[in-house]
Amino acid sequence: MKEHFFPQNEKILTFREDEAAAEYAEDATEIEVTPSELDALDVLKRVFLEGKFADPYFAARCKNCTIIPIDGDPPNVPPARTLKNFEATDWERITETCLACGQCTFVCPTCHCFDFRESGKSRFRVWDSCMFAKFTLHASGHNPRGTKAERFRQRVLHKFVYLPRNIGRVGCSGCGECSRACPVGIDILKVVNFS
Repeated sequence: MKEHFFPQNEKILTFREDEAAAEYAEDATEIEVTPSELDALDVLKRVFLEGKFADPYFAARCKNCTIIPIDGDPPNVPPARTLKNFEATDWERITETCLACGQCTFVCPTCHCFDFRESGKSRFRVWDSCMFAKFTLHASGHNPRGTKAERFRQRVLHKFVYLPRNIGRVGCSGCGECSRACPVGIDILKVVNFS
């Protein structure tokens, strides 16, 4: 579902002689979504459409799409947390086997980090992952989240502490896709529930 509204690789601009022309999705589409996917779409809509900076590319995809609800398990949304909930969490132990491969973020229906890449005369928005070592690397060489533990901590806090403050709900639908995709079996829901 996420790929439909927020493609992994999306051309957003084409540069012409003295202008940049935006490229919006125009084709009308239909997509079937389960209750859990519909819940995840709510997160993405709050992130990309609410506030001062609505994303025109996401908005165009929503406008041109008919959503068809289908049967499925209801979302199992974990509750929001506070920073105090995670004070005693041993992030180093949790992430000692983490490969920092980013698979958890790519399969997550609510993860929405991206980067911009240019190729020829086009600019693309591409998925990125907060679990990648270079995600927060500054041009100066400083990296405020230089370890897997720091990056995983940020991922958990973003979903369960910061997003509830900023958009009014957690950034997790409880689907468990991240845990199933993790090659070393890290389960974010267990981390959250035991913290």
